Amino acid sequence: MKTIILASHGHFAEGLLDTLQIIAGKQNHIETYCAYTKKGNIVNDISNLMKRHEGEELIVCTDLYGGSVNNCFMQYLQRPGFYLIAGINLPILLEIICREQQDTYSMLNDILKQNDQYIKFCNQISLQNVITEEF
Repeated sequence: MKTIILASHGHFAEGLLDTLQIIAGKQNHIETYCAYTKKGNIVNDISNLMKRHEGEELIVCTDLYGGSVNNCFMQYLQRPGFYLIAGINLPILLEIICREQQDTYSMLNDILKQNDQYIKFCNQISLQNVITEEF
């Protein structure tokens, strides 16, 4: 089984996991890392986290591309079995856990290619429906 780490600035990762578990049940293979919520050094914290999961297939999902949390994980991109996703949200996370049995690289690549289906500007959708209904 793949291990998933949700990593964020503040408690976003914990909230995301909590919401996921309301929808999909307990997820024993997912853990969180909430940066800047306790004393400590983010670089050391992430190094220790990575050591604990050495040899495992690991999907790390961070909150923000280019943010300090994501940047600290970037140094592990060459590690075999390590996958880093920035900008995680609930629909993408749900898709990941539903498709975990698939090849990880292909599965993540496929999910992220379809990312536009997860984020919608509802005002435009509503306006399009009105225009369609008028004709």
